[in-house]
Amino acid sequence: MMADRADLLTAVRLPDTAFKKNADTEVVADLLIFRKRLQEQSPGGHPFVETEGVKFNPGSSTVQVVDRSQTRPDFSLNKFFLDHPEKVLGEHSTQGTMYRADQYTVKPNTETPLSEQLNNALQLAHDQYQTQAVASPEAQAGAVSAERQAELKSKPFAYHIEDDKLYQNLQQNLMTNVGGELVPTPAG
Repeated sequence: MMADRADLLTAVRLPDTAFKKNADTEVVADLLIFRKRLQEQSPGGHPFVETEGVKFNPGSSTVQVVDRSQTRPDFSLNKFFLDHPEKVLGEHSTQGTMYRADQYTVKPNTETPLSEQLNNALQLAHDQYQTQAVASPEAQAGAVSAERQAELKSKPFAYHIEDDKLYQNLQQNLMTNVGGELVPTPAG
């Protein structure tokens, strides 16, 4: 089980329109960012396997946690997203139609571009694990050995957290998030 080997650093729930343009589908998707735990490390990070039963408040996108032994919930939601509503990029809704009418979904926030919402949500995660500030973006990006860069570049568009820095592989160029902007990672 993933919880035995890795810690959840953060998660972001994408709205049902996130893949509409490129896959012609409306489905809610979660982006989960884990840090692999060393054998001698104790579990940490956020819990991510617990769910809570919820009822939707009529005429609203808010949910209320219910005691499953006394009330039949409308849906079960992951506790992480109940504890971190800012990580849900849209509004909870019962307008989903994936399997039948009135299914759980997340309707998009159309006031802000999804890319901006996602960048903000991931920046918050990065800020939680940033341990020190360095003056220049190039210095803050830090050098990564050529061998390690080759390994990281083999996973296109992947995110990596290493030494408290968030890296992203964009089109075979390893980038580091520095102050909300992606800068090339120097080879070391």
